[in-house]
Amino acid sequence: MDGDDHDMLADSYRFCEQTRNRWFLVNSAPGDTLPPRLEELERLAVSLGTTARQLRDDYRRVTRRARRVFERLFYGRED
Repeated sequence: MDGDDHDMLADSYRFCEQTRNRWFLVNSAPGDTLPPRLEELERLAVSLGTTARQLRDDYRRVTRRARRVFERLFYGRED
């Protein structure tokens, strides 16, 4: 794996792990996805210092990039 792919996957992992851990603290229960209800998403976003819309956009951007790397490395798929 080259350095760029490693950095992309590591950054994605850190973002998702931080978001998941914060959701546990805010919600007092585990969760592996963004909250579906807007009020819960807003509460999570505020705790992370952002907005609900920005958090959702960042999550989608980060996970899409990680998925592209994963699919290329493990399934040989190219964009």
